[in-house]
Amino acid sequence: MLSIVPRAHGATIWNEHGRAPDAWLGALETALREHRARVLRGGAYDTWDLEVRSGLLGVARVRLVVEEHGQGRQLGRFRVWPRSAPARLVPLALLASLTAGAVLDGAHAAASVLGLLAVGLTLYAVDGCPVATEAIVRALPLSTQTGPKACPSARTPYAYPRAFLECADRIAEDLPVRRPSAAR
Repeated sequence: MLSIVPRAHGATIWNEHGRAPDAWLGALETALREHRARVLRGGAYDTWDLEVRSGLLGVARVRLVVEEHGQGRQLGRFRVWPRSAPARLVPLALLASLTAGAVLDGAHAAASVLGLLAVGLTLYAVDGCPVATEAIVRALPLSTQTGPKACPSARTPYAYPRAFLECADRIAEDLPVRRPSAAR
């Protein structure tokens, strides 16, 4: 179930066949891109490896650490957290200040319209972070799939969230993914 309040998640995936960390990230990036997610790769000096955007203001980031356990066995530890960029909140602050100015000026009709726009944009902004976070969390099992159970690509951008998340739930039931409670 999609959480309304964005929070950090952690996931671990056990792998019996050794892969380079770039291959882990490449598989996750491919699983996300096949379902029309907007994915960015982190640079050499960034503290994150992948970034997924949802809507105008929703962003979630992923960090990967791969532990080697000998004989090609690996444990991949993923940390996923939502992020709200301060520069993206400028339109919210602008609408809120325009609303306050309209109220102080006595223009109640303009204040109502601006206030509704500010509330609508705020709800849209709050909705984007959990959608991006949940898309990553549910794509983690898909990044380990190579067989026929992999989800088909979404045909339209509008099919991405619902169809992809439902398919990911079906696949996740069969995979060895352990999700601890909220990461700190």
